[in-house]
Amino acid sequence: MSVEDATMSAYSTRGGAPVRIFPRSLSSRLRWEFNGKRVYLSVQYGQASAFGFGRTYVLPVAEGSVLPPVPVGGFRSEAELAALPGVEILPHGDLVLGPTPGVYAFSRTTTTRNLYRIPLP
Repeated sequence: MSVEDATMSAYSTRGGAPVRIFPRSLSSRLRWEFNGKRVYLSVQYGQASAFGFGRTYVLPVAEGSVLPPVPVGGFRSEAELAALPGVEILPHGDLVLGPTPGVYAFSRTTTTRNLYRIPLP
Protein backbone atom coordinates (compact mmCIF):
# COMPACT_ATOMS: atom_id res chain seq x y z
CA MET A 1 0.00 0.00 0.00
CA SER A 2 1.32 3.46 -0.88
CA VAL A 3 0.75 6.67 1.03
CA GLU A 4 -1.70 7.78 -1.67
CA ASP A 5 -3.82 4.63 -1.11
CA ALA A 6 -4.02 4.97 2.68
CA THR A 7 -7.34 6.08 4.11
CA MET A 8 -8.74 6.44 7.61
CA SER A 9 -11.85 4.34 8.08
CA ALA A 10 -14.03 3.37 11.05
CA TYR A 11 -15.13 -0.26 11.34
CA SER A 12 -18.19 -1.45 13.20
CA THR A 13 -17.77 -4.11 15.88
CA ARG A 14 -21.24 -5.32 14.91
CA GLY A 15 -20.38 -6.15 11.30
CA GLY A 16 -21.60 -2.98 9.61
CA ALA A 17 -19.94 -1.51 6.54
CA PRO A 18 -16.76 0.51 7.16
CA VAL A 19 -17.09 4.31 7.06
CA ARG A 20 -14.34 6.14 5.20
CA ILE A 21 -13.43 9.24 7.20
CA PHE A 22 -10.35 10.88 5.69
CA PRO A 23 -7.98 10.09 2.82
CA ARG A 24 -4.66 10.57 4.63
CA SER A 25 -4.56 7.93 7.34
CA LEU A 26 -0.75 7.84 7.58
CA SER A 27 -0.65 11.51 8.51
CA SER A 28 -3.82 11.85 10.59
CA ARG A 29 -5.23 10.64 13.90
CA LEU A 30 -8.74 10.37 15.30
CA ARG A 31 -9.57 10.56 19.03
CA TRP A 32 -12.80 10.80 20.97
CA GLU A 33 -13.50 13.17 23.83
CA PHE A 34 -14.09 11.32 27.11
CA ASN A 35 -17.83 12.04 27.07
CA GLY A 36 -18.14 11.04 23.37
CA LYS A 37 -19.64 14.39 22.33
CA ARG A 38 -16.79 15.38 20.01
CA VAL A 39 -14.04 13.72 17.99
CA TYR A 40 -10.63 15.20 17.32
CA LEU A 41 -9.18 14.65 13.84
CA SER A 42 -5.53 15.73 13.77
CA VAL A 43 -3.85 16.22 10.40
CA GLN A 44 -0.05 16.39 10.16
CA TYR A 45 1.82 18.35 7.51
CA GLY A 46 4.98 16.95 5.99
CA GLN A 47 6.97 14.27 7.74
CA ALA A 48 7.59 16.18 10.98
CA SER A 49 7.99 14.02 14.02
CA ALA A 50 5.50 14.09 16.88
CA PHE A 51 2.78 15.70 14.70
CA GLY A 52 4.34 19.07 15.55
CA PHE A 53 3.01 20.72 12.39
CA GLY A 54 -0.66 20.62 11.43
CA ARG A 55 -4.21 21.25 12.59
CA THR A 56 -6.79 19.45 14.67
CA TYR A 57 -10.46 19.60 13.73
CA VAL A 58 -12.85 19.16 16.64
CA LEU A 59 -16.04 17.68 15.19
CA PRO A 60 -19.36 17.50 17.07
CA VAL A 61 -21.03 14.10 17.44
CA ALA A 62 -24.83 13.90 17.58
CA GLU A 63 -26.52 12.36 20.61
CA GLY A 64 -26.63 8.56 20.22
CA SER A 65 -24.03 8.52 17.44
CA VAL A 66 -20.38 7.50 17.51
CA LEU A 67 -19.16 9.53 14.53
CA PRO A 68 -19.72 13.09 13.33
CA PRO A 69 -21.80 13.51 10.15
CA VAL A 70 -19.36 12.09 7.59
CA PRO A 71 -20.21 12.60 3.90
CA VAL A 72 -20.55 9.49 1.73
CA GLY A 73 -17.00 8.52 0.78
CA GLY A 74 -15.54 10.52 3.67
CA PHE A 75 -14.17 14.04 3.91
CA ARG A 76 -12.06 14.70 0.82
CA SER A 77 -10.16 17.70 2.15
CA GLU A 78 -9.52 19.89 5.14
CA ALA A 79 -11.83 22.49 3.55
CA GLU A 80 -14.72 20.02 3.88
CA LEU A 81 -13.79 19.43 7.53
CA ALA A 82 -13.67 23.17 8.18
CA ALA A 83 -17.12 23.68 6.59
CA LEU A 84 -18.86 21.21 8.92
CA PRO A 85 -21.31 23.07 11.22
CA GLY A 86 -19.99 23.39 14.77
CA VAL A 87 -16.39 22.45 13.92
CA GLU A 88 -13.59 23.99 15.97
CA ILE A 89 -10.11 24.27 14.43
CA LEU A 90 -7.07 24.08 16.68
CA PRO A 91 -3.66 25.11 15.26
CA HIS A 92 -1.89 22.00 16.56
CA GLY A 93 -1.29 18.76 14.68
CA ASP A 94 -0.83 16.78 17.87
CA LEU A 95 -2.69 17.09 21.11
CA VAL A 96 -3.63 15.08 24.15
CA LEU A 97 -7.09 15.54 25.57
CA GLY A 98 -7.48 16.79 29.12
CA PRO A 99 -10.26 16.29 31.67
CA THR A 100 -12.52 18.97 30.15
CA PRO A 101 -13.12 20.10 26.52
CA GLY A 102 -11.05 23.28 26.76
CA VAL A 103 -8.03 21.61 28.34
CA TYR A 104 -5.42 19.86 26.22
CA ALA A 105 -1.66 19.58 25.83
CA PHE A 106 0.10 19.83 22.47
CA SER A 107 3.56 19.33 21.06
CA ARG A 108 5.41 21.98 19.12
CA THR A 109 8.47 21.36 17.01
CA THR A 110 11.09 24.07 16.85
CA THR A 111 14.51 24.19 15.28
CA THR A 112 17.38 26.27 16.55
CA ARG A 113 20.53 26.43 14.52
CA ASN A 114 23.66 28.07 15.67
CA LEU A 115 26.33 26.75 13.36
CA TYR A 116 29.13 28.97 12.14
CA ARG A 117 32.08 28.22 9.91
CA ILE A 118 35.13 29.89 11.33
CA PRO A 119 38.50 29.54 9.59
CA LEU A 120 41.28 28.57 11.99
CA PRO A 121 44.91 29.68 11.52
